[in-house]
Amino acid sequence: MPNQPLLIDLIFAEGLAHHQADRLSEAEVVYRKILALKSDHLDSLHLLGVILHQRGQYDDALVLIRQALALNDRSGIIHHNLAEVLRACGRLENAVHHYERAVALRPDWAEAHNHLGVGLQELGRCDQAIACYRHALALDEKDPSAHNNLGMALQDQGALAEAETCYRRALGFAPNFADAAGNLANLLREQGRLEEAVEQYRRVLSLWPDRADVRSNLLFALLCQPGVSLSELAATARDWNARHAKQSPILWPVPSGGGNASPPRLGFVSGDFRRHAVGFLVIETLEALAAAGQAVVCYGNSPVSDALTDRVKAVTTWRTILGHSDEAVAEQIQADGIDLLFDLSGHTALNRLPLFSRKPAPLQISWVGYPGTTGLTAMDYLLVDRHQVPEAAEAWYQERLVRLPHSYVCWAPPAEAPPITALPAGETGPITFGSFNFLSKINSQVLACWGRILQQCPESRLLLKAVGLACPVTRNRCRAAFAEFGIAPKRLIFAGGTSRADHLAAIGSVDIALDSFPYSGGLTTLETLWMGVPVITCPGETLASRHAFGYLTTLGLDQAIAADLEAYEQRAVAWAGDREALAAVRAGLRARMLASPLCDAPGFAQDFATACRLIWSRFRAGEPPASIQVSATPMNNKT
Repeated sequence: MPNQPLLIDLIFAEGLAHHQADRLSEAEVVYRKILALKSDHLDSLHLLGVILHQRGQYDDALVLIRQALALNDRSGIIHHNLAEVLRACGRLENAVHHYERAVALRPDWAEAHNHLGVGLQELGRCDQAIACYRHALALDEKDPSAHNNLGMALQDQGALAEAETCYRRALGFAPNFADAAGNLANLLREQGRLEEAVEQYRRVLSLWPDRADVRSNLLFALLCQPGVSLSELAATARDWNARHAKQSPILWPVPSGGGNASPPRLGFVSGDFRRHAVGFLVIETLEALAAAGQAVVCYGNSPVSDALTDRVKAVTTWRTILGHSDEAVAEQIQADGIDLLFDLSGHTALNRLPLFSRKPAPLQISWVGYPGTTGLTAMDYLLVDRHQVPEAAEAWYQERLVRLPHSYVCWAPPAEAPPITALPAGETGPITFGSFNFLSKINSQVLACWGRILQQCPESRLLLKAVGLACPVTRNRCRAAFAEFGIAPKRLIFAGGTSRADHLAAIGSVDIALDSFPYSGGLTTLETLWMGVPVITCPGETLASRHAFGYLTTLGLDQAIAADLEAYEQRAVAWAGDREALAAVRAGLRARMLASPLCDAPGFAQDFATACRLIWSRFRAGEPPASIQVSATPMNNKT
């Protein structure tokens, strides 16, 4: 009779050889054969769990690796690999615990310190993450992954120049490191270096054309770049669909019921159900829909959870989908009986566009998260308002347009907002212009326009506030741009990221806000108006350029809307010379907003529900998606 331990060792050696050669199916067969002979074989349990993790079978992987850990709690590598699966599932606190056990057991293991940093960063503990990355690099200074991760953490903190150095070091050690190459492009975009960013994105895609995330980031950068036409945006979006979408989506039969349908079941997918612009712009709608009796399911795709997430969970059925495969999430959506599935991300971070390309719901609608066409043939509608997409532009959108009668969102004023002050310039002080949009929106054409405005208002100042302006190199780049127009550095005020309360107070310290173009401010514009500050905007042909235009039109502030850049400059200069008018607008803006559809959550929810019924009734009648104009309903809020 053969010696069983020796036999198992021989079989395991075969499986390990397959595993090391990346022949995972063969290795799995061997590991399962061993476990049939010896169910508590430590290495087979562990390595089979690793294979299942690689395949996305996280629940089964967790069972196996935990069984292995029960057999040897002193193994740093088992703790580490258990942490990897937990992080993939979005169970970050547990993942960090096991990463910490791994580095305690193997303190000289650079990779474990690096991965602990990733877990901490995803939990928002950025300072601790940076310390872990630096520790990993002290152990292995040539590790491209640690350099890349350190760059991302520094970028999150606004240390953009140092982050750029990290990405370039990562690429120096690993020229074919696609993640670092893509992150470098993202950083250039965040600094407002759009031409360089677009060039870098195209370079990355020429080497790695299968990178859907990079193609999405390119699309987002193009929204910010002057001179990019609707046709170019549409072509790039269609290219994403052709290259990355599932080409055989689920086909839904038309319901046979006909007649009056019950309200459709709604689902919303986002990585931003949190204190994020999208979260702030959808929470009032979700709560108002719930108050009206509408059942809603939300599918969260973020590792971060906060007080706003709790509000979403309180009024909806909540599903965490982070780390779940598109196939599994599609099955869950179908099991939930979702009729209308809303995408709140588009081509932004944490999106699940490949999931939408499968068509897990009969009708799919893009809303809020991305200001343009997704390009997906599986995306039926785009929910906008009557200001955002002119009829002449509809041909460049893959989706059919559903136009709400007022705004495309409703919004609640932030509790952190301080009271409105008197006009900061007073009767004789310098006028302060301000911008609070991301640097990615502040391109060279925007800087040139603002430079000309400051030239014409020689006593004025400009406050620029953005996370990236915590970086001295980035501030110097801005100073150099304005120096070309003879603007002295003392006339420029820079501020980085702060708490929301301090951010709102900073907005209130300016007299006139200057909108960016061609990507206008969304939530930023609403916050600025709430602080009593008028926003001068110049809408273009793209949806991204028309956020502020819609808000200002809804509020009746047409005098802040310019037809072209010459008029934009003229309006800024004229308003700077009319302090009485500025003070009057400032004093009345909050009351005007509260009395407008922008802050009428019940009314907006009613319009939203009407749009959903119209969309659903067309489907039930066997009619294809078509543009829809929703009629206005009476206001519900109090003045």
